[in-house]
Amino acid sequence: MNSNVCKPIQQRLLQFVTVIPLDNAVLSTLSLYETQFRTPQDAVVYASVLDHLRTAPAQLHCFLNRNKNDFSAPDVETALTQYDCKIIFSFKQGLSYIQSQL
Repeated sequence: MNSNVCKPIQQRLLQFVTVIPLDNAVLSTLSLYETQFRTPQDAVVYASVLDHLRTAPAQLHCFLNRNKNDFSAPDVETALTQYDCKIIFSFKQGLSYIQSQL
């Protein structure tokens, strides 16, 4: 995707997203997910998302991540579904999903 097209999409998404912090709670659960992913960074991302979902208000959520190779696993999608969280692998599709929910 052209970076000029991506900038407005990212700016619009920032109106609706929550940036999840990396904290002690996330790091303490990291070992549960390290073997599930190819890189420690992916395990950190996944642990962060699950920690956030556990404490977030019950509502629809979505996890936007362009790393389809590692996060499109059925067990990842099952875990996210428990929290009414849809995984989306494109920022443009994420924006469409958010707009459809408003």
